[in-house]
Amino acid sequence: MLPSTLKPISCNKLLRVGAKQDGGYVISKKILDNTDTILTFGLCDEFSFEKEFSEIKKDVSIYAFDHTVNKFFWFKHFFKWFWWAIRYRKSFGRAFTFFKYKNFFNKKNISHLEKKIVPNRDIDHVSTSINQIIKKYQINPKKTLLKIDIDMDEYKILNEILEEEFMGLIIEFSYVDKMMKEVIDFVKRNKEMSIIHTHGNNFDQPHKDGNPIHLEITFINNNHLEIEEQVLSDKDYPLEGLDYPNNVMKKDIQIKFLEN
Repeated sequence: MLPSTLKPISCNKLLRVGAKQDGGYVISKKILDNTDTILTFGLCDEFSFEKEFSEIKKDVSIYAFDHTVNKFFWFKHFFKWFWWAIRYRKSFGRAFTFFKYKNFFNKKNISHLEKKIVPNRDIDHVSTSINQIIKKYQINPKKTLLKIDIDMDEYKILNEILEEEFMGLIIEFSYVDKMMKEVIDFVKRNKEMSIIHTHGNNFDQPHKDGNPIHLEITFINNNHLEIEEQVLSDKDYPLEGLDYPNNVMKKDIQIKFLEN
Protein backbone atom coordinates (compact mmCIF):
# COMPACT_ATOMS: atom_id res chain seq x y z
CA MET A 1 0.00 0.00 0.00
CA LEU A 2 1.07 3.56 -0.70
CA PRO A 3 1.37 6.09 2.14
CA SER A 4 -1.85 8.02 2.80
CA THR A 5 0.08 11.23 2.00
CA LEU A 6 -0.19 10.28 -1.69
CA LYS A 7 -3.95 9.73 -1.65
CA PRO A 8 -5.86 12.14 -3.91
CA ILE A 9 -8.59 14.45 -2.72
CA SER A 10 -12.12 14.25 -4.10
CA CYS A 11 -11.68 16.67 -7.00
CA ASN A 12 -14.60 17.21 -9.37
CA LYS A 13 -14.59 17.21 -13.18
CA LEU A 14 -11.51 15.13 -13.87
CA LEU A 15 -10.63 14.47 -17.50
CA ARG A 16 -7.91 12.74 -19.46
CA VAL A 17 -5.75 14.63 -21.94
CA GLY A 18 -3.45 12.79 -24.32
CA ALA A 19 -3.16 9.18 -25.42
CA LYS A 20 -5.06 6.31 -23.81
CA GLN A 21 -1.70 4.78 -22.99
CA ASP A 22 1.70 6.21 -22.09
CA GLY A 23 1.65 9.98 -22.59
CA GLY A 24 -1.89 10.69 -21.41
CA TYR A 25 -2.58 12.24 -17.99
CA VAL A 26 -5.58 12.94 -15.79
CA ILE A 27 -6.14 16.58 -14.83
CA SER A 28 -9.11 18.65 -13.70
CA LYS A 29 -11.17 21.02 -15.83
CA LYS A 30 -9.97 23.83 -13.53
CA ILE A 31 -6.41 23.18 -14.73
CA LEU A 32 -7.54 23.18 -18.34
CA ASP A 33 -9.49 26.41 -17.93
CA ASN A 34 -6.79 28.31 -16.03
CA THR A 35 -3.64 27.33 -17.90
CA ASP A 36 -1.97 29.94 -20.10
CA THR A 37 1.41 28.19 -20.29
CA ILE A 38 2.61 24.59 -20.21
CA LEU A 39 6.21 23.83 -19.26
CA THR A 40 7.20 20.29 -20.24
CA PHE A 41 10.48 18.90 -18.95
CA GLY A 42 11.20 15.57 -20.65
CA LEU A 43 9.76 15.08 -24.13
CA CYS A 44 11.16 12.04 -25.95
CA ASP A 45 8.81 11.28 -28.89
CA GLU A 46 5.53 11.48 -26.92
CA PHE A 47 3.69 14.79 -26.98
CA SER A 48 0.04 13.70 -27.27
CA PHE A 49 -0.79 15.53 -24.02
CA GLU A 50 0.56 18.84 -25.29
CA LYS A 51 -1.03 18.35 -28.71
CA GLU A 52 -4.53 17.59 -27.40
CA PHE A 53 -4.32 20.35 -24.77
CA SER A 54 -3.44 22.89 -27.48
CA GLU A 55 -6.32 21.67 -29.64
CA ILE A 56 -8.75 22.28 -26.78
CA LYS A 57 -7.19 25.57 -25.66
CA LYS A 58 -5.72 27.08 -28.79
CA ASP A 59 -4.06 30.11 -27.18
CA VAL A 60 -1.94 28.12 -24.71
CA SER A 61 1.84 28.61 -24.93
CA ILE A 62 3.99 25.49 -24.68
CA TYR A 63 7.71 25.32 -23.90
CA ALA A 64 9.16 21.80 -23.99
CA PHE A 65 12.71 21.14 -22.78
CA ASP A 66 14.63 17.95 -23.55
CA HIS A 67 18.33 17.94 -24.42
CA THR A 68 18.20 14.33 -25.65
CA VAL A 69 15.74 14.99 -28.49
CA ASN A 70 17.92 16.16 -31.37
CA LYS A 71 18.73 15.22 -34.97
CA PHE A 72 20.63 12.11 -33.86
CA PHE A 73 17.64 11.03 -31.73
CA TRP A 74 15.27 11.16 -34.72
CA PHE A 75 17.78 9.50 -37.07
CA LYS A 76 18.39 6.61 -34.69
CA HIS A 77 14.75 6.09 -33.79
CA PHE A 78 13.52 6.23 -37.39
CA PHE A 79 15.47 3.07 -38.21
CA LYS A 80 14.62 1.46 -34.88
CA TRP A 81 10.86 1.96 -35.30
CA PHE A 82 10.97 1.10 -39.03
CA TRP A 83 12.62 -2.23 -38.26
CA TRP A 84 10.20 -2.83 -35.39
CA ALA A 85 7.22 -2.32 -37.74
CA ILE A 86 8.64 -4.78 -40.28
CA ARG A 87 9.54 -7.42 -37.71
CA TYR A 88 6.22 -7.35 -35.85
CA ARG A 89 4.08 -6.42 -38.87
CA LYS A 90 2.88 -3.24 -37.17
CA SER A 91 2.02 0.21 -38.48
CA PHE A 92 4.92 2.31 -39.80
CA GLY A 93 3.33 5.40 -38.24
CA ARG A 94 5.74 5.73 -35.33
CA ALA A 95 8.74 5.72 -37.65
CA PHE A 96 7.43 8.98 -39.12
CA THR A 97 6.77 10.70 -35.77
CA PHE A 98 9.47 13.22 -36.69
CA PHE A 99 7.13 14.88 -39.21
CA LYS A 100 4.36 15.18 -36.60
CA TYR A 101 6.95 16.61 -34.19
CA LYS A 102 8.15 19.23 -36.71
CA ASN A 103 4.61 20.23 -37.60
CA PHE A 104 3.61 20.65 -33.95
CA PHE A 105 6.68 22.44 -32.62
CA ASN A 106 6.89 24.83 -35.57
CA LYS A 107 3.79 26.69 -34.41
CA LYS A 108 4.39 30.23 -33.18
CA ASN A 109 3.40 29.62 -29.53
CA ILE A 110 4.91 26.12 -29.22
CA SER A 111 8.64 25.48 -28.83
CA HIS A 112 11.04 22.64 -28.12
CA LEU A 113 14.41 23.66 -26.70
CA GLU A 114 17.37 21.28 -26.46
CA LYS A 115 18.27 22.21 -22.91
CA LYS A 116 18.74 20.12 -19.78
CA ILE A 117 16.92 21.27 -16.62
CA VAL A 118 19.25 21.63 -13.64
CA PRO A 119 19.34 23.49 -10.32
CA ASN A 120 20.28 27.18 -10.56
CA ARG A 121 23.75 26.51 -9.25
CA ASP A 122 24.54 24.05 -12.08
CA ILE A 123 23.55 26.13 -15.12
CA ASP A 124 25.95 26.08 -18.07
CA HIS A 125 25.72 26.65 -21.86
CA VAL A 126 23.72 23.42 -22.44
CA SER A 127 21.36 23.70 -19.48
CA THR A 128 18.87 25.99 -17.80
CA SER A 129 16.79 26.16 -14.63
CA ILE A 130 13.15 26.70 -13.71
CA ASN A 131 13.86 30.18 -12.41
CA GLN A 132 15.82 31.14 -15.52
CA ILE A 133 13.02 29.91 -17.84
CA ILE A 134 10.34 31.84 -15.95
CA LYS A 135 12.36 35.06 -16.15
CA LYS A 136 13.47 34.65 -19.76
CA TYR A 137 10.01 33.91 -21.16
CA GLN A 138 8.12 36.15 -18.69
CA ILE A 139 5.97 33.27 -17.48
CA ASN A 140 3.37 33.66 -14.74
CA PRO A 141 3.61 30.48 -12.59
CA LYS A 142 0.08 31.06 -11.24
CA LYS A 143 -1.23 30.41 -14.76
CA THR A 144 1.27 27.66 -15.58
CA LEU A 145 1.06 23.86 -15.64
CA LEU A 146 4.42 22.18 -15.10
CA LYS A 147 4.73 18.64 -16.49
CA ILE A 148 7.94 16.85 -15.62
CA ASP A 149 9.50 13.40 -15.46
CA ILE A 150 11.58 13.10 -12.31
CA ASP A 151 14.30 10.52 -12.89
CA MET A 152 17.09 10.10 -10.40
CA ASP A 153 18.98 13.21 -11.54
CA GLU A 154 15.90 15.45 -11.55
CA TYR A 155 15.15 14.85 -7.87
CA LYS A 156 17.69 17.63 -7.31
CA ILE A 157 15.27 20.27 -8.69
CA LEU A 158 12.30 19.43 -6.43
CA ASN A 159 13.24 22.26 -4.08
CA GLU A 160 13.16 24.76 -6.93
CA ILE A 161 9.69 23.59 -7.99
CA LEU A 162 8.51 24.48 -4.49
CA GLU A 163 9.93 27.99 -4.83
CA GLU A 164 7.37 28.82 -7.54
CA GLU A 165 3.59 29.08 -7.06
CA PHE A 166 2.50 26.91 -9.99
CA MET A 167 -1.16 26.50 -10.82
CA GLY A 168 -0.77 22.77 -11.48
CA LEU A 169 1.83 20.02 -11.58
CA ILE A 170 2.01 16.68 -13.38
CA ILE A 171 4.99 14.80 -12.01
CA GLU A 172 6.10 11.28 -12.87
CA PHE A 173 8.26 10.22 -9.93
CA SER A 174 10.57 7.41 -11.04
CA TYR A 175 12.05 4.72 -8.79
CA VAL A 176 9.87 5.58 -5.81
CA ASP A 177 10.88 2.23 -4.30
CA LYS A 178 14.24 3.92 -3.64
CA MET A 179 13.10 7.55 -3.41
CA MET A 180 9.83 7.37 -1.45
CA LYS A 181 11.23 9.48 1.38
CA GLU A 182 12.02 12.31 -1.06
CA VAL A 183 8.57 12.06 -2.68
CA ILE A 184 6.76 12.19 0.67
CA ASP A 185 8.91 15.10 1.79
CA PHE A 186 8.06 17.01 -1.39
CA VAL A 187 4.31 16.41 -0.99
CA LYS A 188 4.31 17.46 2.67
CA ARG A 189 6.25 20.64 1.96
CA ASN A 190 4.04 21.51 -1.00
CA LYS A 191 1.39 22.96 1.29
CA GLU A 192 -0.18 25.24 -1.34
CA MET A 193 -1.17 22.31 -3.54
CA SER A 194 -3.24 19.13 -3.28
CA ILE A 195 -3.03 15.80 -5.09
CA ILE A 196 -6.02 15.21 -7.34
CA HIS A 197 -4.85 12.03 -9.07
CA THR A 198 -2.36 9.18 -8.63
CA HIS A 199 -1.54 6.49 -11.17
CA GLY A 200 1.12 3.80 -11.45
CA ASN A 201 3.22 3.46 -14.59
CA ASN A 202 3.23 -0.25 -15.47
CA PHE A 203 6.23 -0.41 -17.80
CA ASP A 204 8.16 -1.91 -14.86
CA GLN A 205 6.74 -4.62 -12.64
CA PRO A 206 5.47 -3.44 -9.24
CA HIS A 207 7.83 -3.62 -6.29
CA LYS A 208 7.64 -6.76 -4.16
CA ASP A 209 5.32 -4.84 -1.80
CA GLY A 210 2.86 -4.39 -4.69
CA ASN A 211 3.41 -0.65 -5.13
CA PRO A 212 4.28 0.86 -8.53
CA ILE A 213 7.94 1.73 -9.02
CA HIS A 214 6.96 4.81 -11.03
CA LEU A 215 4.12 7.12 -9.95
CA GLU A 216 2.28 9.75 -12.00
CA ILE A 217 0.82 12.37 -9.66
CA THR A 218 -1.28 15.42 -10.57
CA PHE A 219 -1.37 18.44 -8.23
CA ILE A 220 -3.55 21.55 -8.28
CA ASN A 221 -3.12 24.84 -6.45
CA ASN A 222 -5.57 24.96 -3.56
CA ASN A 223 -6.89 28.33 -4.80
CA HIS A 224 -8.68 26.42 -7.56
CA LEU A 225 -10.49 23.98 -5.26
CA GLU A 226 -14.03 24.17 -3.94
CA ILE A 227 -14.54 23.51 -0.22
CA GLU A 228 -16.38 20.25 -0.88
CA GLU A 229 -13.43 18.97 -2.92
CA GLN A 230 -10.97 19.24 -0.05
CA VAL A 231 -11.66 15.80 1.38
CA LEU A 232 -9.85 12.56 0.59
CA SER A 233 -11.21 10.52 -2.29
CA ASP A 234 -12.93 7.18 -1.66
CA LYS A 235 -12.56 6.05 -5.30
CA ASP A 236 -10.74 2.94 -6.47
CA TYR A 237 -7.54 3.53 -8.44
CA PRO A 238 -6.93 3.29 -11.35
CA LEU A 239 -10.10 5.19 -12.30
CA GLU A 240 -12.30 3.41 -14.80
CA GLY A 241 -12.75 5.41 -17.99
CA LEU A 242 -9.91 7.80 -17.16
CA ASP A 243 -6.89 5.64 -16.42
CA TYR A 244 -5.28 3.29 -18.90
CA PRO A 245 -2.11 1.20 -18.66
CA ASN A 246 1.02 2.95 -19.94
CA ASN A 247 2.07 -0.35 -21.48
CA VAL A 248 -1.02 -1.68 -23.24
CA MET A 249 0.45 -5.20 -23.21
CA LYS A 250 0.20 -5.37 -19.41
CA LYS A 251 -2.55 -4.90 -16.85
CA ASP A 252 -2.76 -1.60 -15.02
CA ILE A 253 -1.49 -1.55 -11.43
CA GLN A 254 -4.10 -1.45 -8.68
CA ILE A 255 -3.32 1.15 -6.02
CA LYS A 256 -4.27 0.96 -2.38
CA PHE A 257 -3.50 3.53 0.30
CA LEU A 258 -2.68 3.12 3.96
CA GLU A 259 -5.16 4.61 6.39
CA ASN A 260 -4.11 7.64 8.42
